[in-house]
Amino acid sequence: MPIWNKAEIGTIVFPEAGRQLLTFHYNKSNNFAYFEFEPLDKR
Repeated sequence: MPIWNKAEIGTIVFPEAGRQLLTFHYNKSNNFAYFEFEPLDKR
């Protein structure tokens, strides 16, 4: 049974509203089950 670790990658800020492209680069032998995205309130 695999052991999963949850790791945060930090805050990503998009310069404007609308459709964006996010490219994720990672090392060999990593396996990702899912990503969680949370909207931040504008201040």
